[in-house]
Amino acid sequence: AGTATAAGTATAAGTATALNTENVDQAAGYRVERYPFRTGTLLSVVLQSVASRLSAAAALRQGLVQRPGEATPKAIDMEALLYRYSRDNDLELKAGDRVVIPFGAFEVFVTGEASQSAFVKISGLTRLRQAVEPFFTAYSSTRAVTVVSPSGDTASYDLFRAVRNGELSQDPFLRPGDRVVIGRLQRAVTVAGEVERPGTYQLLPGEGLVQLIETYGGGFGERADPTRLLLTRILQAADSAGERRNLSYDNLKGFALVNRDIILVRPEQDLLPVAFFEGAVNAAIVSKDATVSLGIMNKYAYRFFPGETLASAVRANEKNFSAEADLQYSYIIRAGTRVPVDLSRYLYDRSAKDDQPLVAGDQIVIPFRQYFITVGGAVKIPGRYPYVPDRDWSYYVGLAGGVDVDRNSGNARKVVDLNGKPRLPGAALQPEDSIIVASNSFLYGLGQFSSILSTTVSIISLAVTVYKLAFP
Repeated sequence: AGTATAAGTATAAGTATALNTENVDQAAGYRVERYPFRTGTLLSVVLQSVASRLSAAAALRQGLVQRPGEATPKAIDMEALLYRYSRDNDLELKAGDRVVIPFGAFEVFVTGEASQSAFVKISGLTRLRQAVEPFFTAYSSTRAVTVVSPSGDTASYDLFRAVRNGELSQDPFLRPGDRVVIGRLQRAVTVAGEVERPGTYQLLPGEGLVQLIETYGGGFGERADPTRLLLTRILQAADSAGERRNLSYDNLKGFALVNRDIILVRPEQDLLPVAFFEGAVNAAIVSKDATVSLGIMNKYAYRFFPGETLASAVRANEKNFSAEADLQYSYIIRAGTRVPVDLSRYLYDRSAKDDQPLVAGDQIVIPFRQYFITVGGAVKIPGRYPYVPDRDWSYYVGLAGGVDVDRNSGNARKVVDLNGKPRLPGAALQPEDSIIVASNSFLYGLGQFSSILSTTVSIISLAVTVYKLAFP
């Protein structure tokens, strides 16, 4: 403003060009510029004029100003001058000053309870969790991860809070040259069963059973039974092999947990009565509305609500019956008594009126259907023969060598089902039916009778002879 001022020149050296590639050749990116200024010009003004040309690799917080005649350069936080300005940190330039903006590293060093200590490449948008997660071990703490800046500033972060609660302040952006130290976990405790968020959690000092269930586990689920918690303790147990204890939440809210404890919150449905399906079944239903596949089995437990009927249970378990299940000839064993029941009627005849309530301990037995026909009586080769649909009795008698004409006349036969009940004439044969060809030939019967009569007479004659010899 009309006042004569002396002019001078300062030199800005370092990353004064816009280098945006992460894997930059730093030597090629080194630049020196001469900057004319008037007396009284502040360093912040010069930085603002070149800010758009600063490299992404510029280590602004480690800036230096070297003055002629001074042996030690002056450290300047140029990032603060640009983005958090304070006049106390600013500097009035002098002729011949050399302003150095050094390159920063694109790496941070990860160490501590890590799978290995290593340098990790980062960008300006790399957060703490991204850098350290690949190095976590079973003993790494997510609750105490320390970041040490190149200037020596130290801060500790809780990555669990960052992930669980979205607290980004606990998952900061990393800066080149940071040193990240992963702490060692103190207590990892598992909560399973009827809680909203089952899982393994790292507890902080002073936290116990209440925090595990209500804070970390999200609280009890709708089916939880708080009076029947099961503790499995592996470490610090009374027995070196571990121990299990039943706990009641209301009585033990202050219960102390140790590392590797497991708390199982059991459902109230565990106390429901149980019936058993066995035989031709291939899965296990653990509750009325949840199915857990356990592969091919011969028996599994089915928990039911009081008042549930056999028809309801059969329909709920329909998908667990194998293709070989013979539902028609199933039965229930109840209190030692066997009660035949046709389960197919509950599936295919919704009007079945002989439904009945389940009783605790019922054994619902579903036999395997055997695909064969039994042929016996007056045939040449009695036995069992593979069932073929739509074949009549003559087909199976033919397989048995045909009718023995010496024993049977007129092809007399009868067909009975598995329970010995005769089938109606002309009815289709079913697996496990039996065809009995009658031995009705008069001559065959007479021959059988004659043989028996002859044997009887011989025995009587021998007895009379022996008697006469014994008593002359």
